[in-house]
Amino acid sequence: MNKMIETVQIERFLAINKYKSFARAAASLKITEPTISKSMRSLQDELNVRLFRPGKNARLTPEGENFLANAQQIIQLIQDAQKEAHDHSSLLKGKLTLGCIRGVSAAQKAVNYIAKFHRMFPDVDFEMITEGPDTLSTLLQEGICDAAILLDLYLLPWFDSIPLFQGKLMALIPEDDPLAENTESVEYDELVHRDLIVPPAIFLNEEMEAWMKSKNVRFHIRCVAASSVMVTRLIIEGLGIGLFPEPIDDPVAEAHIQKRALTDHGKPFIIPYSLAWSSRRPPSACLERFLKLVQSEISANTNTG
Repeated sequence: MNKMIETVQIERFLAINKYKSFARAAASLKITEPTISKSMRSLQDELNVRLFRPGKNARLTPEGENFLANAQQIIQLIQDAQKEAHDHSSLLKGKLTLGCIRGVSAAQKAVNYIAKFHRMFPDVDFEMITEGPDTLSTLLQEGICDAAILLDLYLLPWFDSIPLFQGKLMALIPEDDPLAENTESVEYDELVHRDLIVPPAIFLNEEMEAWMKSKNVRFHIRCVAASSVMVTRLIIEGLGIGLFPEPIDDPVAEAHIQKRALTDHGKPFIIPYSLAWSSRRPPSACLERFLKLVQSEISANTNTG
């Protein structure tokens, strides 16, 4: 199977033609003469032609003359593409406001995307807003956030979104509660008669609604709280068992609270996270480019995964 011709081989070919010498071309490129000779042998093998005539001076064969025009065109196209990409990145200016739900994984995703975007478009400024999901949904609707990393539970019909990653729904249990003795998970059934502290929209999920309907039961929601810190404090004060999506903020890692995955016959309750933006207004140039970057990163990870 033939290998793909590399740009460096073409650049070395052009250097040899310019200096009419393998040695002088190698010196100009700061490589050794054996290296450039090996590179040309490989190039000729790939093209299945002889590019240089035998002799001290590196003179092109007729086949080499034909390849010369193509080689010059290829390098010019690459240079033009690089210049266009650089000019485009330098032209993009403005500000991107990105919302991010609280949690380590969501924050890490946001930082990674922003860092890559900054390298591509260094003149764009950023604002990060870390809030609960209800607040972020409102900020998206009002146009204060360009986009936000949200749980899918909070995606409204007029949001467009790109799936990012998944987390489990966790049960947060006081350490002296008998349920805390389970080292791995807590089943839905075990929470039916317990007071629960939950973030908004958790029980709007179709999976959990279907489960409650099939069992003809309803969970007792003692308190609704969007903040993981608030949920934690309410648990410590004895109001009940908390449910909160994974990954949970560091403040939840309290000494007197145990975390367990919520499961149904061993199957975890999965909550997807997405990057969302309002479909009711056209995206800014910054947001449009940011969305393309995120989609490109996801496609690349999918292909390599």
